[in-house]
Amino acid sequence: MHNFFNISSDGLSISINVLKSTFNEYDEQYIVTMDNNFVKGAKWNEPLKGIQEGVWVFKTDMPKNQKPNQDKTLMGLVRLTQEASKNFSAFKNNQSAYIAYIDRLLDDIAKKVPINRSRLNSINKPPKLFQDQIIIPISIDAATHENERNASELASDLAYMIMFKNITSISSGVTNDLDQDYNLRILVITIGKGIKVPDIGEQFKEWIKDYRNLVFTFIILIITDFEYLKILKDIIPKYKCIKISEISEQLEKTNNFEYIFQVAIICGAFLDITLRNIPQVIIQIIYYNSNFVLVYNWIPLLLLTTSILKIFMIICCYVCKRIILCLIKRKCNFYGKCINCKRPNISPTWCKICGPLKETKGWTSGNQKLDKYIKGLQIKVMEYEKMIEWIPFERLTNFQMIRKEELGMLYMATWLDGIRIIKGDLVEYTQSRIESYGVNLIILHDFQTLESFIKTLENYMQLEGNIVYGITQNTEANQYIIVIPDEFKSKRNESNGTCENCGHYNTSPAWCQSCDHWLETKEWTSGNEAINNFIKEYQFKATEYENVIEWIQFDRLINLQEIKGESNIVFIATWVKGVRTIKGESGNFTQSRTISSVDLMKLEYSQTNISDILEKFKNHIQSKKYRIHGITQDTETGQYMLVTDFYNNKRMPVNGICEHCKRYNTSPVWCQLCDPPKVDQVTSGDKKIDDCIKEFQLKATTFETVIEWIPFNRLKNTKIIGKGGFGTVYSSIWLDGKRMVEGGDNLGYVRCRKKSSEVALKTLAGSQTSSSEFLNEFKHHMQCRLEGSALEVYGLTQNTEDDQYMMVYQYANRGNLHDFLTENFRALEWQEKLKYLAEISYDLSRIHKAGLIHGDFHSSNILLNQVINGSINSYISDLGLSRKQDEHDSKCVYGVMPYIAPEVLKGLKHTQEADIYSLGVIMAEISTGIRPHEGHEFNTELALAILNGLRPEFAKGTPNCYIELAKRCMDSDPLKRPNAKAIYSKINQWKKILEAENLTDKKELDIKKKFIDANSIIKKKSIISLSTSQDKYVSTFFELPADTSVLLLSIHNFTLSR
Repeated sequence: MHNFFNISSDGLSISINVLKSTFNEYDEQYIVTMDNNFVKGAKWNEPLKGIQEGVWVFKTDMPKNQKPNQDKTLMGLVRLTQEASKNFSAFKNNQSAYIAYIDRLLDDIAKKVPINRSRLNSINKPPKLFQDQIIIPISIDAATHENERNASELASDLAYMIMFKNITSISSGVTNDLDQDYNLRILVITIGKGIKVPDIGEQFKEWIKDYRNLVFTFIILIITDFEYLKILKDIIPKYKCIKISEISEQLEKTNNFEYIFQVAIICGAFLDITLRNIPQVIIQIIYYNSNFVLVYNWIPLLLLTTSILKIFMIICCYVCKRIILCLIKRKCNFYGKCINCKRPNISPTWCKICGPLKETKGWTSGNQKLDKYIKGLQIKVMEYEKMIEWIPFERLTNFQMIRKEELGMLYMATWLDGIRIIKGDLVEYTQSRIESYGVNLIILHDFQTLESFIKTLENYMQLEGNIVYGITQNTEANQYIIVIPDEFKSKRNESNGTCENCGHYNTSPAWCQSCDHWLETKEWTSGNEAINNFIKEYQFKATEYENVIEWIQFDRLINLQEIKGESNIVFIATWVKGVRTIKGESGNFTQSRTISSVDLMKLEYSQTNISDILEKFKNHIQSKKYRIHGITQDTETGQYMLVTDFYNNKRMPVNGICEHCKRYNTSPVWCQLCDPPKVDQVTSGDKKIDDCIKEFQLKATTFETVIEWIPFNRLKNTKIIGKGGFGTVYSSIWLDGKRMVEGGDNLGYVRCRKKSSEVALKTLAGSQTSSSEFLNEFKHHMQCRLEGSALEVYGLTQNTEDDQYMMVYQYANRGNLHDFLTENFRALEWQEKLKYLAEISYDLSRIHKAGLIHGDFHSSNILLNQVINGSINSYISDLGLSRKQDEHDSKCVYGVMPYIAPEVLKGLKHTQEADIYSLGVIMAEISTGIRPHEGHEFNTELALAILNGLRPEFAKGTPNCYIELAKRCMDSDPLKRPNAKAIYSKINQWKKILEAENLTDKKELDIKKKFIDANSIIKKKSIISLSTSQDKYVSTFFELPADTSVLLLSIHNFTLSR
């Protein structure tokens, strides 16, 4: 059993879409009742039967002595459209033209179903149906030339044709001259017990099975096909058929549709509400050649008022009226009428009959088979611009090879006749061409036969997005060529100028991507074929003139100066030929060169394997960290080097021009490549210290961040302002002052110093005995500074009285966080607190990004500074105990006990997660204004309590979201604590919510309300310190038990005692 066929038990006969049927013995008729669309006849010389009755009559006509498997033929008819039938009269006196015309119509059908055409010559007068439609008798063979086929195999062929609309809607995808059912728009309004509509879907089919008492079905079938006719086959055919021409010529009749809607909706709703209380108004609009199916079920309430019903009616009528108008205009006069036959065009300026006929005349390729193939393509074209044509080779000029591709060589050329375009608007469209148009040519690699060329062409056209303008043939080499669009057409613009080589607009200013890269690959060599090919590969990929990579002769690089400090950069040099630049104005750009300084980067590679250098070269190009001009080789050492502008992404005109390399600075009045080596340095007298300062000077990204050795006699009014576990902190006046940049984008920038700047000095532990020891803290501060930490570091100095080295850094005029909270807690609102916490968490994330652990993180190591505009900023300081993640001493613990993570108290490794625990404790302190665990002695009992889960408390009214985040930071399991970056993101989010004015999100509004409510509670809170001394909140060392089992036993006993 097939979806569309039933095969008789003896395998001889096929029923198609059977409504009712009879089957008798041999020599009798097999009758299939069909819808009116499927038209067949019983014998060639008998009148057509069953047209109006929807009956298809087969005559098995099998002699009794014939074997069943020799049944080969089914007889049938194919019907032309009314328009094609009228044109067919032109062949009434030309039998050969008639046969050729029929052949063309049936070609595509014959590819799927074998058609015996031997009887065609005997037809003098083709049969006609109602309205003079022509029918063409055909016989469908059950056997091909190669092998016999039975009725079952034939059924599969026919089923395939029916499924893909090639029999009943034979013109779908084949030709526009065969009939697509009725050539009508059918308007059906019917009231009945229901309609079975299997194609609409299972849900609708189940609903239909209930046979509602009343169903209004409004169906528009536009150029419908066989499948949609099945909707109507159970309905008594007493509906009115309206021809498409009648609708299209009288657009004002759309008012009738509006009236029909009004009557249908009002009457249908009234009747069904009365009878069933469940009104069903179904509006179906089915449009041919798309899946646009609108099924609207309207179920009003029983007591809908007349006014509400009328509002719905008016809206529905307006929408449907617009749809009908749109569809009518689209299929009718929207594209104008054919100037020859006066019928509506199917696309702008394109008549489905006259257009292809015109294009197939007046040309020849010189090869009859190729002509036939091209004309076959032209007949199927539905739009003027998509016409594929034969292009004489002499109409192509300015040939330029682009590259080698899989199919063949790709060329650029100018097509003198040019591509087809449509001009005008709506019904005033006209056909035109863009003359002297740039196109690409595909010349196949190997010389091929016409058959293989056509097969290659068909495969190419089947790929999505591929467009073909036409076919040509090289008159000298006899090669067939595919003409396709210029691949760079979208980039070509008049403002880019005109290519001197091909005469077309450039693809970017002064650069033609089709031509210029060929010029770049000529007249140079590196002396190594592998390197040559590698450079040429990237030259072919260049999309802009300035980005072309090239081989640079070493003798064209002069004034080489060695650069120290930057990774891999070994020289700065002057390139005599110069970097590529574009000069001129829009439409008149020119390629130019400007002598310039460049950077040379050494490429490490194996002398025996050149692929090493190519791989490194490729990695540098793909990283896109800096601009690469090309590659060179030192003629003396043989060393290959990249020629780059290492800081190209930072160089901007507003920064000014570097006096040394003549390039834009990387920041205001600072060239990161040239200026660091030129920094004037006062020596400290200690080589390790001088080298350390020089190391970070070379890494300075701005003038303000340059550090230096500061003579102690340039520091005045030095006085102690605090003491910590790792040193003493002083304030002082630096007479020379910190570095600054003044000016602006418009006025320019100048370097200066802020004379007599107040700074902070911190003694560095171990500085009197070993310079390498005390430099650790200084280096850690500098590494964090490079990562974006906000605390400014100015340099190093040495106290001439006690020989202690000191770090000179930013003075915090508002003290540390704890003191600030004590003095200002009731005045502080949560918006300010969240600002400080966001800055603290960000600074901590910078420390962790540098690969460091703070190791002694508490509120006294957080400094606050108030700037001129009144804003107060917070910074993390005192990295005396900071260390790399892989450095750890588990023999002792250092810090302030309430801030130390439980796992560190157990003797485990101090990690970045331990810093997160300390941040959680600081969050609790900011909430209460009181240091954690005040009133407790810092002894083993407190340590055991922390190990057993004791955590600082939070102030009343503190928002739950804040408490939850702080508790996550203080989780006993380090792996469950969030990282600093995530904490910063969350706190910064709350800060922005408090700053926002027009919030709409309910969660955000709730968060803001809770922080604002907490502010009112803070104002009533008084800070009462339970500690008699604050000295215990100073970082100290204390040793862990040698045997950790002792500590664990203490924890166990402490737990039992509680």
